[in-house]
Amino acid sequence: MDGRLLLARLAELLLFTWNYRAQNPAIRHLGPMAQDFRAAFSLGEDEKHISTVDADGVAVDAIGNATLGDVYFGRREEIFRQRKEQNQATLDRLSQANLAWARYPTRDGLGTEL
Repeated sequence: MDGRLLLARLAELLLFTWNYRAQNPAIRHLGPMAQDFRAAFSLGEDEKHISTVDADGVAVDAIGNATLGDVYFGRREEIFRQRKEQNQATLDRLSQANLAWARYPTRDGLGTEL
């Protein structure tokens, strides 16, 4: 499954707390409803159960995609920072050149000062 699509579907998945009828009500579990999980990822045997292998697979894929996203965006921010520094250096050079040009003698020989 496409990483962005998986992350988008995972982000839209509602999580609930619940417990098994046979368990003490103080014991709680967290997760999506099996029907929603099945609709989002088309995984598993039916709409009444979430297999641990499917939940684990979605989790591992999501972690991998999120990690790659962080690396990608971190690298992208570094590239933007470098470009900003390069652009500032270019702007500084152009400003210096403009100042030098402004001091260049004019036709009347007087030159101009900024």
